[in-house]
Amino acid sequence: MEGSVAHARKKELRQQIRSSREALPADHSARLDLNTQVGALIQSVMREGARPNILAYASIAHEPSIDGALDQARAAGARIFLPVVTAPGEPLMFGEVTSPLCDLAPVGKWGIREPHPTMEAERLVDDLGLALIPGLSFSTQGGRLGNGGGFYDRTFGPQGVAPLGEVSRGGRLFSVGVCFDSEYGAEFPIAPWDLTVDGVVTENGLRTE
Repeated sequence: MEGSVAHARKKELRQQIRSSREALPADHSARLDLNTQVGALIQSVMREGARPNILAYASIAHEPSIDGALDQARAAGARIFLPVVTAPGEPLMFGEVTSPLCDLAPVGKWGIREPHPTMEAERLVDDLGLALIPGLSFSTQGGRLGNGGGFYDRTFGPQGVAPLGEVSRGGRLFSVGVCFDSEYGAEFPIAPWDLTVDGVVTENGLRTE
């Protein structure tokens, strides 16, 4: 019964957030400011001497876009890696972005913009300085509410093939969730296998508590 209640709560929250995002105009200030804040975060991490390798994402419909920040980072010398869905139920693979993100065409069932897959998660995390993780919501404890496919949990969660937390605790990586400020701080169940992050960046800046 407890599992059914948790599932229902997450499903309800996903529907609410998706509806809110769909109603948000493409030129809304929250979308523009979020991209600016992500760019500032990337610059800050790179100034601190972290590895210039960044895990990011190419936004889908109504998802917070960070394309501009990623293009600027790549132009400044960062290497940008995006996830690639290879098969249902499998961990993600990754490919490097070698041109502006607008050049990537949507592919597959979900219409995600993906580069050619060249790297498995185990190799990727060892060389990352920053991981930008998309989510519908993040709790104040760093819990993530994803779209429900489980790809990030199977890849980077505590029981995944390449747990981000282990690398983060070693001081080699800063993992940051990306969402709008109105979506931050929601309460939802967190399972032992769910991915958590070190902080969350919204259009109002970096949140770590």
